[in-house]
Amino acid sequence: MRKYIRAHQDLAYLEDPERRVHIVFTCLERYDEKKKTVCPGLPGQLGLECGAFMDILVRLSKVRDEDEDGQPVVRRHLLTDEYEDEDGVKYLAKNRGGRLGVQLWDPTMARIIGVWRE
Repeated sequence: MRKYIRAHQDLAYLEDPERRVHIVFTCLERYDEKKKTVCPGLPGQLGLECGAFMDILVRLSKVRDEDEDGQPVVRRHLLTDEYEDEDGVKYLAKNRGGRLGVQLWDPTMARIIGVWRE
């Protein structure tokens, strides 16, 4: 898996803009009890190490909220920066270059790539 990820990491940086490819890997997350860390659910230590191979490592979650009329809505939230909760659990995230900001509400792939290209 490590070789597979590394083989794709530079495709977005090809010299010819017409040949550039943005690769998106998705996976579930897992909790590493020893390190009190939530990371991608990849085999072995790769979940803790994979951020080194990526430009962006984010965590997508759903947040229950209310709209202006008081009606319940579910919004998607993209965490783009590492944080630690009140229980001391660290959530891995990374945003190389800071292009996405600290968080992004209601993200789509078009928005993410659009912000990344700016």
